Amino acid sequence: IRRENLPLQMAALLQYRFAGRFNARAGLITNNAQPFFGAGWKSKYFRLEIAVSHHPALGSSPGILFIHQQPDDNDNIAE
Repeated sequence: IRRENLPLQMAALLQYRFAGRFNARAGLITNNAQPFFGAGWKSKYFRLEIAVSHHPALGSSPGILFIHQQPDDNDNIAE
């Protein structure tokens, strides 16, 4: 949604998946130079993600995500 008299905000993200089960990401939100980082792990039934972002005025904001999911038929991850 575009609001009048506010600069355009964009987010850039780089994500890398390695060893089949792990991922790492880093990015930047442009309008206030807000960086964010995260990492995750996935098994056959569970996914765990942690993240942190840093706002120039508000400081750091950590986050955690835990998901239980049914296995996908195309998922080759061993338990």
